[in-house]
Amino acid sequence: MNVLRRVGSGVLVLVFVLGPSRGSAQPAASPEAVRELYAAAAYEDALALIGRLDGERSLGATARRDLEATRALCHLALGQQAEAEASMRKIVALDPAFEFADAAPSVRAAYQRVRQGHLRAEVRRQFTLGRDAYTAGNREEAAARFRLVQQLTTDPALTAVDDAAILADMRLLAEAFLVLVTGPPPGPAVGGQRPTPSGAAAVAQRPLPQSDSEVRIVTGDEPGVVAPQVVEEHVPPWLPGHVRPAPAYEARVEVVIDQNGEVRAVRILESSDRKFDVHLLNAARNWRYRPARQHGTPVSFRKILAVSIAPQG
Repeated sequence: MNVLRRVGSGVLVLVFVLGPSRGSAQPAASPEAVRELYAAAAYEDALALIGRLDGERSLGATARRDLEATRALCHLALGQQAEAEASMRKIVALDPAFEFADAAPSVRAAYQRVRQGHLRAEVRRQFTLGRDAYTAGNREEAAARFRLVQQLTTDPALTAVDDAAILADMRLLAEAFLVLVTGPPPGPAVGGQRPTPSGAAAVAQRPLPQSDSEVRIVTGDEPGVVAPQVVEEHVPPWLPGHVRPAPAYEARVEVVIDQNGEVRAVRILESSDRKFDVHLLNAARNWRYRPARQHGTPVSFRKILAVSIAPQG
């Protein structure tokens, strides 16, 4: 702007003072510039710059999460609680495992309240996205999302408020899909050879001993045998999708229960839905029993049982 100043005895001098003009260039929009503005306590300017970056397609997921975290911090600094919580909800969707590790205790507490209220829905969303990625053949994305589901279902923020059985079911389903996506872990060698299962239903099966020469196994027909008693036979939830009316899942399962009451081997003899078999197989490996006894001595036991699971959802 121009300023007239009086110098000496009445002489006027026109002085040009440089300052920001209405059309001056704005600072370059970048995550680094946002961090600098936040560090300088220029919270409103930082929020404006974040708004300009919202439509930037070149930003990765981590950069977007960090920008959203800075937006939440700016809103909190300005006393805008509702806006801060809205940003926190977006953070949970962008990265459910994220924590404000270096923030003030009040910020961490506020974020934990928001995160705890939305984490269960986010776990289900991540599982659905993983299943969709698997169906589309994107195995890398599917594996990443199923591993995230495994991690989140043991998160204290969720286990403190959610039903343990529901979380166990979600974790079991994620583990089963991971077997499909990444392949099964090496199984125990039997007779010098490893099993070579084929098909989705076979990937989680362990080979069953085929003769009593491999390990002493009774079936209940022998004299003096008391069958094993069930301690835990949890089955996964059956979610048949949009089929209406939804049928029950039916299967015949053969298991070998060792002298400690643990399932040594399992296979499905027949079932109504081969795609679901892998989930039941993974669950069956965790079944527990009081072991069978023959004349008072624990023995391995071959058991065949019918499984029927009513549909959910």
